[in-house]
Amino acid sequence: MALIAAQVLGAALTAVMGGIHLDLWEGGYRDIPTIGVLFLLNSIGAVLLAIALLVTPVRLLGFVSAGGALFTAGTLAALIASFTVGVFGFREYLAVPLVVTTIIVEAAGTGVLTDQDARGRAPRISRARAGTTAENPHLGFLLVEFGADLIGLHINGTARSVTGTQRRGSSGAGLRLQPASPCGQR
Repeated sequence: MALIAAQVLGAALTAVMGGIHLDLWEGGYRDIPTIGVLFLLNSIGAVLLAIALLVTPVRLLGFVSAGGALFTAGTLAALIASFTVGVFGFREYLAVPLVVTTIIVEAAGTGVLTDQDARGRAPRISRARAGTTAENPHLGFLLVEFGADLIGLHINGTARSVTGTQRRGSSGAGLRLQPASPCGQR
């Protein structure tokens, strides 16, 4: 339920961001060279992204949310740059209508979409179980183990758990080496 609420909130904030850019474009920003076109493209992109956020299946939502977060963060970064160094020769000021609202909407949108991205791509426990190598000899593993004094490589079910003492020998000095066997042989 929380993921669906975040999905709707992310889409709403993205749509509001696009609406603000469209309103500013209609209010005169369309006449500013380069900036006018970028505001219109931002509006179109935001609407398409908001729709994508609403219709994307949950299993793919993390990737769409990541794109939305980057889009929104990029828009916010361009706004911040317009306060300092300017963007394509255009400078923005806090006193301009909707600037503070835009900052709030874009910052919130970036946060919600970033969180949604993390939730959407979080690993999930699979219900399918492959079993162990004893139960399923066709199961393949590649495990690389890094220790202070060794690197272990275990392939195709020949891995076994050992303690540090077993790994170093009973005296604790040196390493016990086991020669590799061809695949499928023990």
